[in-house]
Amino acid sequence: MSSKLSRLAIQYWEARCEARNQFIALQQGYHGDTFGAMSVCDPENLMHSLYRGYLPEHIFVQAPQCGFYQQWQADSLMSLEKILTEQADKIAAIHC
Repeated sequence: MSSKLSRLAIQYWEARCEARNQFIALQQGYHGDTFGAMSVCDPENLMHSLYRGYLPEHIFVQAPQCGFYQQWQADSLMSLEKILTEQADKIAAIHC
């Protein structure tokens, strides 16, 4: 999701009078070196952990483990389903 789409997602929820400002992002993801992009990069495995405290905190889920041309495994999305069920009222969008 680009920064423009991120802003649109937040604006959508603001227009509905619901303050949803967290994104779901995949662990092991990399999106760039600007502060907004770093906030949805893997918080543990990249240099961006240096900026913890400066960046907005988002929700991270395990990335599906099946490869591009491998058979789909339904349990790959269990962590995403759990987060969506438990924290739906906080989530603005899924960043991938």
